[in-house]
Amino acid sequence: MTTPVEPPWTENPGDAVAILEAIGVKKSYTTGRTKLNVLQGIDLAVAKGEILGIVGASGSGKSTLLQILGLLDHPDEGRVLFRGKDIIGREESVQAAYRAESVGFIFQFYHLLPELSALENVMLPEMIRKSPAEWKAAETAIKKRAEELLDVVRLKDRATHHPGELSGGEKQRVAIARALMNKPEVLLCDEPTGNLDSRTSREVVDLILDLNRNLGQTFVIVTHEMSLASKANRVYRIDEGILTGSDIHEFVK
Repeated sequence: MTTPVEPPWTENPGDAVAILEAIGVKKSYTTGRTKLNVLQGIDLAVAKGEILGIVGASGSGKSTLLQILGLLDHPDEGRVLFRGKDIIGREESVQAAYRAESVGFIFQFYHLLPELSALENVMLPEMIRKSPAEWKAAETAIKKRAEELLDVVRLKDRATHHPGELSGGEKQRVAIARALMNKPEVLLCDEPTGNLDSRTSREVVDLILDLNRNLGQTFVIVTHEMSLASKANRVYRIDEGILTGSDIHEFVK
């Protein structure tokens, strides 16, 4: 029997100032004879408990950067550090543990399973990562946590409804609850309000702010919506694969 590899961040994590870092990250894609440099040496540090915003036009590389921070993609060059430990190039079991436990993902289009209820969609991360025996032993506790999370996102009364019976804002709130299921330290959000009307968008923004304020949840949010970016503690702009920090008011002009 193979001994599981212990994630490196459990080994004397210490008090690193940044919980998540990108150092010298480069990424390019080749189409035919054309090479597109999407990220050109990105350096980024995320402090625990902050909301960090990344703004930029479509195709600027902001979603690619987010995917690399979450190890949904890998850079051509550079490092990604979590709690000061480099996780690029580590064993797949370590990377899988990072994706399953340390970060949560929120996407523009929700990605809920239509055949599952809201409650079951929230429980899904634990369904996936547990063996049948582990699931049987923990099912009651997992269901209770999922119910509590639906209450946090103000959807407790919609627990038995399926995605087809929910509004766009309700679907996104279910997706946020699902992302919180495994108690991730960082939530990575890719245009979380991009598919919502203005009123529903404000509700989701308010929820993000509540989670940050009340739970100390760390967020990295890529967005083109300045109303969301303006709520961040710090904002970076990405343009043609180059990241710069700036005052949000410059982007609103």
